[in-house]
Amino acid sequence: MWPYSVTQTFDIEFIVNGIFTPLTCLFGIVGNTLAFLVLRKIQQKQNSIATMLLQVLAVCDSFFLLGAFFPMYVTLYRKYVQCFPVGLAARVVIYLELVWNFLAMLSQTLSIWVTVLLTAERMIGICYSMRAVTWCSKTRIKVCLGVSVVLALLYNGMTLFECYAALEEDPRFAKNDAPALNSTSTLNLYSNTSDSHTTETFHGDITTYPSFEKENGFHNKSDSGVTHDDNKTATIYCLYRECSLTRNSHAYVTVGVILNSVIRYGGPVIAVCCLNIRIIYTMRHSLHARSDLKSSMSQFNAEVRSFNHMCLVVSIVFLVCMIPTNVNFVLGLIVFTRMSAPPDWYRKYDLVADYLVVLNSAVNFIIYCAIRQGFRKQCARLFQKKKCLHECIRPINENPGTNGVVKSPNESETQTFLTQITKCDENVH
Repeated sequence: MWPYSVTQTFDIEFIVNGIFTPLTCLFGIVGNTLAFLVLRKIQQKQNSIATMLLQVLAVCDSFFLLGAFFPMYVTLYRKYVQCFPVGLAARVVIYLELVWNFLAMLSQTLSIWVTVLLTAERMIGICYSMRAVTWCSKTRIKVCLGVSVVLALLYNGMTLFECYAALEEDPRFAKNDAPALNSTSTLNLYSNTSDSHTTETFHGDITTYPSFEKENGFHNKSDSGVTHDDNKTATIYCLYRECSLTRNSHAYVTVGVILNSVIRYGGPVIAVCCLNIRIIYTMRHSLHARSDLKSSMSQFNAEVRSFNHMCLVVSIVFLVCMIPTNVNFVLGLIVFTRMSAPPDWYRKYDLVADYLVVLNSAVNFIIYCAIRQGFRKQCARLFQKKKCLHECIRPINENPGTNGVVKSPNESETQTFLTQITKCDENVH
């Protein structure tokens, strides 16, 4: 039996994934959209490499939040109302969830490495300012982005070819046991070896455990729908996860753990941490030596410092939100290799760690508004300019001639219109 209360864990899951996560996703999508529009205006004036990377980061975060919002909310709703798709709908839904999960993970991987690239660009610009023009040229940054996209496609694309849907009938998933939240059932997890199927048996509620399996990416099956007949035999629509490149599941899991550690977890966190240490050391040393280097410290004006601080805070927030996920990854390996079932505290910690990943993609807009000098004014101008132009054009549109024909403005009206446009432009700028 599971060593925790399924009902209690589901209540916590509903609070985190059903309330906080959707609201955070919606706020993040709106915030990232506004941030992209403001950064595009700034990019047109400054043509900065870092600003371009921030635009890419906003796009990647928005797609990740979209990918995190719909599948999580739909899956949680199915659990809450105990309504699972059956027949052809179950097979379609399970593949749609697979593709949607691929797009979300692709966006998250790109977001992680764009953050690493942004931190590296700022480190070179601050610590090696004389070489930044050569090392961080726009062409090289675009090449790095292209390589990141290709690697992210290869890394996440494997999940599309290692899964297949199948049907299975199991009398142990009886009609009286399967749907209840407070009941437990036996679930077999199959993993392919070179000779035959090996079976590991876990005990738990089938409506909650599969989500735990899919999040950790191990070779298993997870149910997408459950139907029952009169003989108390449940037909389960399963998503099997097997290796399509090799039949040695242990080698495949080992390679998967190494790739996850390097690409999604330990590698980016260690890189950003080391780069931030270098940035903080250089910025503090430069501030202490300002009295001796006034002539060469013109780059550390208020605007540049605020931009550097903003990028630094973005990287630090990334570390704060990703470190719990790294710990969760290590704990997940321990749980699957040393324990028969995850304890209650791990389930709760897993929910919090996943929410922090979503939060990391949603808070950048708040960071921009709080630290970036002039960002709030630029954001306000997006709406102020439209309002001014509407007020300037409305008097002419409301001055129709006879018989509904708009008459041409005379010289005084034209001069008044140009004066209003000039005032609006002055208010905007």
